[in-house]
Amino acid sequence: DVLVWVLDPQKYADDIIHTQWIRPLAAHAEVTAAVLTQVDRLPTTERRAVSQDLRRLLAEDGIADPHVLETSAVTGEGIDELRLVIARTAHEVAEKSLRVQGVLDDAVDRVRTEVGGPDLPPFDPQGLSSALVDVAAWASGASRVVDAVGGAHLHRGVKATGWLPLRWLRGLRADPLARLHLGGTPGESRTSLPLPSVAAPAALSGGVRRVVEALGEGRPPGWRRTLARVSRSSLEALPARLDGAIARTDLAMAHRPRWWGWADALQWIGWIVAAAGALWVLGVQLASQFLLVDWPVPAWRGLPVPTWMILLGLLWTLLVVALARVGLHTGARRRRRLARLRLDEAVRGVVEEALVAPLVAEDRRQHDVLDALDRATCAPLKRPRRWAGHTGQ
Repeated sequence: DVLVWVLDPQKYADDIIHTQWIRPLAAHAEVTAAVLTQVDRLPTTERRAVSQDLRRLLAEDGIADPHVLETSAVTGEGIDELRLVIARTAHEVAEKSLRVQGVLDDAVDRVRTEVGGPDLPPFDPQGLSSALVDVAAWASGASRVVDAVGGAHLHRGVKATGWLPLRWLRGLRADPLARLHLGGTPGESRTSLPLPSVAAPAALSGGVRRVVEALGEGRPPGWRRTLARVSRSSLEALPARLDGAIARTDLAMAHRPRWWGWADALQWIGWIVAAAGALWVLGVQLASQFLLVDWPVPAWRGLPVPTWMILLGLLWTLLVVALARVGLHTGARRRRRLARLRLDEAVRGVVEEALVAPLVAEDRRQHDVLDALDRATCAPLKRPRRWAGHTGQ
């Protein structure tokens, strides 16, 4: 209520007192009193000079129009005046506090009327994020990217391990990921991925609106509108941010599996064996017709060995292709699962940052308002006892 600086003639000008104590509290000048003690030890002229110098120092500290009380604990000089100053200042502060408290109580009552009950419904950021991720992933085209990852794995795998005479046909088809400008390293990828349908933005907006409406249940109308406004403003930049997040996601498609090379090598072994058998047969025919040389050909189970080489070589290539195709489908499913996990994580990061974080901040702000109202609502201050003149109490 009252701040009293008690200074003696010996140390009233001490720099530490002024810089570390009086000056930092100069904003409370209205309730500040300065007391110069031990004035009985000073001659009249010296007392006046010390008092004026103290006023100057207090003014430099930032205390406007400082008033210095000259007191003596030995003679009692100035003690009654000090009592009056303390009592009057404390009473004025208390009266002002009562008026301010009354105004504050009226303001709290008006805000309480608008806000409603003292409690807000529970808010689960994780649940909110999970509720928005699926619809955001679909609206952003992430599901198309997942399917394209599986298709690209099969497309590239067939080009690397497919049956040799038909591989060139695969080159006539476009790579599903390349069509979406995806599939390279994350730093090189870029995408202009379109929305899966014209209904996607409406579905995303509708999904967010339903979640926000559920979040706003039990809240004042004004705060529900604020939550809706925050979600709408966050939705404006969401498609571009989702598109960028998908482009930056590592889909693990930059390098092909090592076993593709082994499968290709095994198929070439079959073709080499079949080609060797065909050349053997061709050599026998040429030797018989042009050189009139009878080239005996060994047989096994009634068929010439070259014929067995051609048949087994071709069967070997088909077996390798069939096994590779099983591996390609298995790898495509695994790639799709991995892409789904990574894209969901990327979409979740954007949703939490762009949608959930602003809603969480608004929910926190609303709770802060209620906390401030609780702090502002306190018991009325007791009216101070009025002082009748000065007494010796």
